[in-house]
Amino acid sequence: MGEAHRARRRIPRTAAPRHERRAALHRAPIGGGPVTVNSVLIAAIAVVFAAAALLAIIRMIKGPSILDRAIASDVLLSEVLCILGAEAVINKHMYTLPIMLMISATGILGTVAVARFVARRDRAKLREDER
Repeated sequence: MGEAHRARRRIPRTAAPRHERRAALHRAPIGGGPVTVNSVLIAAIAVVFAAAALLAIIRMIKGPSILDRAIASDVLLSEVLCILGAEAVINKHMYTLPIMLMISATGILGTVAVARFVARRDRAKLREDER
């Protein structure tokens, strides 16, 4: 009988201590963690980048010229780079650095290709106008 009594005492309490119940009242309703300055700044950054990406995509679709579309794609790539950089700073790692380098190289090569295409097209138009 003594063994059963000792076994009952080892069962952990299911109710949380008072300080944990009080701390639960101050937590954010969504996400489960406390609202801090960092979480507010991250939310603000996400909203700004989402709005900028949406505007860049609209310019890529509606752009009246190929140069407008090229600039919009450069802006979109720059936003992706900023988002990856912010994520690396927030999480304190450098794993996204190679990805960021590849994205920036792609952006530069794309811009050079579009600039060469537009320069050739403009030279061809000038030659036709001179004839």
